[in-house]
Amino acid sequence: MRVMFITPAASKTNVRWMPLGVCSLAGALFAAGHEVLLFDRFRISFDHDQDEIDRQLKASISAFRPDMIGFSTCSQLIHHSIHDVRVVRSVTDAFVVLGGHHATALPELTLQRIPEADAVIAGEGEESICLLADKHCKNDIPGLYWRERHEQDTTKKTEGLASLDRPDLSSRIFKSPVSRKPVDLQKLPAPAYHLLDMAFYTKRNISTIRPFYLRVGTVIATRGCTSHCSFCTESLTFTGGLRHHKVDDVIKTIRLLIETYHCDGITFLDNSFLADPDYARTVLQSIISSGLNHKALFCIQSRVDQITEDLARLLKQANFLKIEFGLESADPDVLLKTRKNASIQQAEKALQLCRRHGISTQVNLIMGFEGDTIDKLDKTLSWIKRLPIDNVSWGQLFLSPGSLLYRQKAQAYLEKNDWSKTNIEYFFSRDHLSDFLPDELKSWRALKLNRYLKALHRRSVLRRNPLPRAMHYFWTRLLLKGKNRWQNMQNAKHLRRS
Repeated sequence: MRVMFITPAASKTNVRWMPLGVCSLAGALFAAGHEVLLFDRFRISFDHDQDEIDRQLKASISAFRPDMIGFSTCSQLIHHSIHDVRVVRSVTDAFVVLGGHHATALPELTLQRIPEADAVIAGEGEESICLLADKHCKNDIPGLYWRERHEQDTTKKTEGLASLDRPDLSSRIFKSPVSRKPVDLQKLPAPAYHLLDMAFYTKRNISTIRPFYLRVGTVIATRGCTSHCSFCTESLTFTGGLRHHKVDDVIKTIRLLIETYHCDGITFLDNSFLADPDYARTVLQSIISSGLNHKALFCIQSRVDQITEDLARLLKQANFLKIEFGLESADPDVLLKTRKNASIQQAEKALQLCRRHGISTQVNLIMGFEGDTIDKLDKTLSWIKRLPIDNVSWGQLFLSPGSLLYRQKAQAYLEKNDWSKTNIEYFFSRDHLSDFLPDELKSWRALKLNRYLKALHRRSVLRRNPLPRAMHYFWTRLLLKGKNRWQNMQNAKHLRRS
């Protein structure tokens, strides 16, 4: 079977994390003997507008003639996926299946709101997508929801299934009785990196492993999480606790990225690389024994309560010189609402430990929890300034469907409203819970946060990169700003003439 995947669009960014979920699905399909093509909408959107992307998508479908088309869905971008599904339907009758976080959180509703789609795979999809491509009975495919389009045929085609009746009589939605189950990562084939535009994804940049100016490849060694934070949906998609890829497979992937794609930076996208310290030690020791620690700089994410003295020493030896810590807030009351079960004292200890071992740190924070105020943001900013931190990521709280906070506070917004661009952007840009006034928060960002972040960024780039590389980054950035300014001037002239 010919299978085509389409990635969701995103705003332009210098962070170039490879879509490893789709690559893993493609790897499983290749191993099962199927043909696979990736239409990377994220990549293409860097160079082309919507009309050109649509034209290229139609051309790719006409040339490849897929039997099945898979979409990876994200709640903040679901309106883009709806648009793409409709474009697909204008040129092909291929079977359309949706996966990813959004479809997993709202599987039945996703099929109702996107009538052009045929099915949803909830959760991890490697086994299910292969069974679907092999034309197994839908009744036997874990996590599958699908549409039968002709009411008169549903009894014959789906005998024995539990029907989920809907008012739309032109189709009915059915759910496989086979429960979702965690994928055995030990048996998965390698991700299909070759489907990606690796020159694009590995282009030297400062943002993928901030503040290091590197050609970065991305790797996943584990899936799942042992925590259940109130804002997070990791455990929704990746059930079954923490699971591991074979260490040998992880090493092979790192070697591929370094030797074939010339990466000098590797970042692990694991939710928390140190969650299983024994497994982490085995990976680190294998990187050291293979000599890969002399060929690339490594980055991980971790909880503040998982790093220890011996792990820090081993991380430094393996050239893991960057750790991102998810803390979310430095206010004890707000921190309790995250259900993170971590303390400010643990965070300070972890940051000081990394500083002693020469490991760069980044603190990831979220603003907008219930009870958040400008005064609390000021206190958190003051806390950051006195600690050895190289980078700070401080974003807005999202109420993601499937999370505890969405169930408690979102008032079923996505269930009650259509998924138009206007509604989706309104919901995910809105401050739902805090006590901020809109103008107050905007002013605080401009006058306090952004000024601090810009100064911190410049210092960190100079501190963490060889001087020639740092200067190359600043010069490239200056040229890009000049190019954008010139382009804006030309656009303004064109508008005046017209």
